[in-house]
Amino acid sequence: MNDGADMYGLPEPMTAYETDRGLSYIVAQIVVYAILVVVAFYVLRAMFRFLTEKNIIREGAPVIIERVFLGDNKGTRKKEPRVNHQVRQVYRKFLKLCEKRGLTLHQSLTTEEIAKVYGASARDGGAADRLREIYIESRYGEKTPSSAEIKECREIYSKMRKSQADKLNRPVEYL
Repeated sequence: MNDGADMYGLPEPMTAYETDRGLSYIVAQIVVYAILVVVAFYVLRAMFRFLTEKNIIREGAPVIIERVFLGDNKGTRKKEPRVNHQVRQVYRKFLKLCEKRGLTLHQSLTTEEIAKVYGASARDGGAADRLREIYIESRYGEKTPSSAEIKECREIYSKMRKSQADKLNRPVEYL
């Protein structure tokens, strides 16, 4: 039967064919998009680092610390006195002593928390508190510690070290 399409010169209706892509095509498409996302992430990260000129401090790289006091001779820098370094060295030794004692020290701990933890483990919080006070005055304050305070720091540390050594060398008592 002819519906009259031939009469008027109209073409017959066209049939459309759909291609079935399958599961492997979808998986390949997901993998390609994932790779493009990862590449875009690394390119953006590299551009950000380049534009901000961020320097990454590597392990073991020397770090130079200088104190700058505002309002002093328009930009001249004062170097930290050697005395402050001595107090900081004693405090570093104290932190190593805490680690030898078995205390876990996190970067988020404050000096007050470290002194409390040491005082609780050694049953003597006064020495750690005094060492902390001298350290804070020399590290964060405008005050330069005197030679008597440095001597006191060293004496406090040596007493702490000796008490630690006495506990390690003490013979084990059996009940």
